[in-house]
Amino acid sequence: MLLPVELKRHGVIRKVILEEIALHQYELSGLNSTNIRTSADAARLKMTVAILQQAIRYGDHYGARFVMASTYYDSFILDLASDGEDVGSAARRIRWSFVDHEHIKLAVAYLFWRACSKIQKKLADVLVAIGMGQGKKK
Repeated sequence: MLLPVELKRHGVIRKVILEEIALHQYELSGLNSTNIRTSADAARLKMTVAILQQAIRYGDHYGARFVMASTYYDSFILDLASDGEDVGSAARRIRWSFVDHEHIKLAVAYLFWRACSKIQKKLADVLVAIGMGQGKKK
């Protein structure tokens, strides 16, 4: 899988909610309700955490480093590269970036370029291993 993408209706992904989740370092396995200010915030936080959890599951399942969730207007990208933690570890820290509609094409192009260059390298290694690629002959 090159780039798993979770599509959501307009307005569901909001930068301010993502920033609050990051600021308070909410665990994606659940929310500490004592830190949530109002019931409206609680509903939006829970919905955003559910979207994040689903995106992470897609990335883990497909072995993708990057995962994107988008409303076709605003999007966020998760970098699931582990820093020594197990892929399924609740303790792993996930880097993320909010991408507004003006920059989404560039972000997607970059992510596809990263994925394709990785696939190209792996394919070249396989072709050499089976004697069909260019490499040192034994």
